[in-house]
Amino acid sequence: FGFTSVDTVFSPPMKMVDAETTVGASLYSTGTAMFTIAGLGTFPLTYTLTSSIDGLENITVPAGTYQAVKNTQKLTIVGSVLGEYLSIAITTTRWLAKGIGIVKSVASDSDGHLEAALTATNVASKVTPTAGENGTILPNTSQYVPDNETITFTVTPEPFYLIESVTGCG
Repeated sequence: FGFTSVDTVFSPPMKMVDAETTVGASLYSTGTAMFTIAGLGTFPLTYTLTSSIDGLENITVPAGTYQAVKNTQKLTIVGSVLGEYLSIAITTTRWLAKGIGIVKSVASDSDGHLEAALTATNVASKVTPTAGENGTILPNTSQYVPDNETITFTVTPEPFYLIESVTGCG
């Protein structure tokens, strides 16, 4: 159609995945996609979305290597805009890392292929807590901590011992 900007509102909002899900699970949703083209109007179209959880993968992008959940979504939008039939089909695969979000996204449609990857190098730091003899630290597993956020650790000495020092990333 030659338009470079279209605002789209999905009703009901697209549900991509359940908050708690398993590998192999999929969701199907449908509704109305309201296309608004500045100066020309708003056009109700129909959308369908199928979303699946494909598994865990280690993904390497310029920002580093992350263990990520792979999510594939197939979106179809059909209807009429300014009297012309419109049919859009897009498949998007995203890799999401805990505490970070999307680290890589690949989308394809009938016109080509687009890929985006996380390129910032300071998105999250991996913190690996360790306690010395005669004490514990919780959580005791590695954590990704996004920039400008904090995480709390609980340091506990065994009975009859005191904490000598706590050191680390500040």
